[in-house]
Amino acid sequence: MAVQGEVGGDLGAGVAAADHDDTLFEAQCSELREEINRLESELEQAERERDYALDRCAELELQLASVEEGAEREELEEELQEARREVADAANNTQDRLTELQQAVQQAENLRDQATRDAQAKLEEADAVFEETRAKAAQAAADFETNLAKRRAQSERDLTARQQKAEKRLAEIEHRAEQLRLEAEKLRTDAERRARQTIEAAERQAAELNSASASTTGQVPMAQEAPSLPADAAFKPFWFAVPEPRPLRPLDGQPTEEKGMMLKPMTWYLAIGSSGNTLITEDRTTGIRGLLDDTSKLQRAQY
Repeated sequence: MAVQGEVGGDLGAGVAAADHDDTLFEAQCSELREEINRLESELEQAERERDYALDRCAELELQLASVEEGAEREELEEELQEARREVADAANNTQDRLTELQQAVQQAENLRDQATRDAQAKLEEADAVFEETRAKAAQAAADFETNLAKRRAQSERDLTARQQKAEKRLAEIEHRAEQLRLEAEKLRTDAERRARQTIEAAERQAAELNSASASTTGQVPMAQEAPSLPADAAFKPFWFAVPEPRPLRPLDGQPTEEKGMMLKPMTWYLAIGSSGNTLITEDRTTGIRGLLDDTSKLQRAQY
């Protein structure tokens, strides 16, 4: 756009200068035509006066030839001399007009030659301006193509960099997801192992309590339900949170308030076993385990 504006300004200035020169040339030509017309008219008038004076001289000479000596002859001679002076003046005047006319014609020729040279110079200048304009336009087009290619290359580099960054981020996310999956699998495996250990410990504790009771009463111990109920064989450990504080009954049957164990909201606990609606629960922070009787409205973790 800047190149077009500059080129347009150059062309506009050239056209304005050419119009001004043409106006001046037309004015000069008009003045010369008027001057030539005036000189031609004056030359014709001088020639008529000269011809009239010559005719008068010839007439006087004829009259003088027919007149004898005397006052009339002297008067004719004076008139003849006056007529000859008028012929001479008319001839001089005619020569002056002719000279001025020739000068005006020469000036017109010079003006025409100058106009031809000026027109040729203007034509050459216009050709030069045209070539310069074309060169500038070609350079502008080349610069545009170069800048466009640079911008395209930069855009491609930026896109490649963003793609590589996104792919790297995706790989990191996939790696992190795999790590979390492995950690979750390990937690599940550990939870199952601990659940089995807890069940086995509960069964041993129940057996010991039955043995102690039998030795005290002297009766054969009868099978009875253990404080920690046997877990469901198909149970899978899971994380959960309680909506409000809930007591956790210890595995040995003592009230939870005596040990001050309460499940708190907004804390994740691990269910490692179950029997009916009772969950065998472990606090992974303290390592305390117990039985949760109220299992309603639990928030299960999703993983």
